[in-house]
Amino acid sequence: MTHLGFGVVEGFYGPPWSHAARLSMIRFLAEVGLDTYVRAPKDDGDKLASPKPRLSTRALDELRELAEVGASLGVRFGCAVSPEHVGDLARLGVRTFMVGYDDTFATFIRPAATFARGQRHAEAALDALRNARAIDPRAEVVLVPAVYSGRAADLSRRSPALVNWPCSVSPPPAWSRCRS
Repeated sequence: MTHLGFGVVEGFYGPPWSHAARLSMIRFLAEVGLDTYVRAPKDDGDKLASPKPRLSTRALDELRELAEVGASLGVRFGCAVSPEHVGDLARLGVRTFMVGYDDTFATFIRPAATFARGQRHAEAALDALRNARAIDPRAEVVLVPAVYSGRAADLSRRSPALVNWPCSVSPPPAWSRCRS
């Protein structure tokens, strides 16, 4: 089984970290022997997790630098994105992507949390994985589902997507590895 990494996910609500703070975190992680940083702020000004707005040159340059610095220090840089952005970011050198459906309608309104919706989310993550691997065969996608327990949890066993369980609920397996 492939090592899944240990590090930090910048995945909170509120002001996102500055580019300098992100670079500092990557350097710190390398210094203390951790190997993963995922840029996933909930209040993302660049809207990487939103469907296909044009990313600014500044945002692209910063993402490229984060990927390059991470690679040079042995820290895997990942980025929460809408599936539409995967190809653009893979061309910049980003290899780890997080497609998140947490904190969406289906998370808070249980009747919207259907198995079919979960399957569509998994399919979108698999499409993102295929697009990323067309550019870099080492690319990986983390799927954060909208539903963390119950019937949708079966996706971790049925879907070949890498599934992240972001909270302590049953079932406990935090990660299942992508096989496709």
